[in-house]
Amino acid sequence: MDAAELEYRALLSLIYAEAAADLDDVSVVYEDTPSCISLASALAALLMARGKKVSAAPASRLEGPVDSAFIVMGPYRDGLADAVASILPLVKKVAVLHTPAYFAVEELDDFPKLVEGKEVRYAVREEPGEITFYKVRASGGRVEKSEIAKRRLTAAESRIVRRYEASVEPP
Repeated sequence: MDAAELEYRALLSLIYAEAAADLDDVSVVYEDTPSCISLASALAALLMARGKKVSAAPASRLEGPVDSAFIVMGPYRDGLADAVASILPLVKKVAVLHTPAYFAVEELDDFPKLVEGKEVRYAVREEPGEITFYKVRASGGRVEKSEIAKRRLTAAESRIVRRYEASVEPP
């Protein structure tokens, strides 16, 4: 993993820790890849530093049910939606999803059933320099999405994003 990606994963962990700030007991569930492990590790450390009870498990070995989970899976690809869908039933109250995990699982026809009775959160950069946090709930087969908050990236954070994006762009 190069330095630009490491810095980007650290920044993502800061942003995602905000999405889980009100949760006291969080299971960090991650794919066994360098990118996901680095993000999950930083996220777990930040949550622990805030006094949260944190446990961690690779996605393939999560023993549920858990009250709340932060699901770190990606990048967006074939099979990601099904992988995330296999974990959601194990989460009883709140699932915070890494953005590619959310967008993948949202495409499934049974998404409303998967999230029924729980809250799903995710964060996305819809505007340059700004992160929007969302929560999603389903009731009676109908999905309701609402904005929780917005967060402006600092100048230093924006530089990290640009540096990372430049490092992954095809030549």
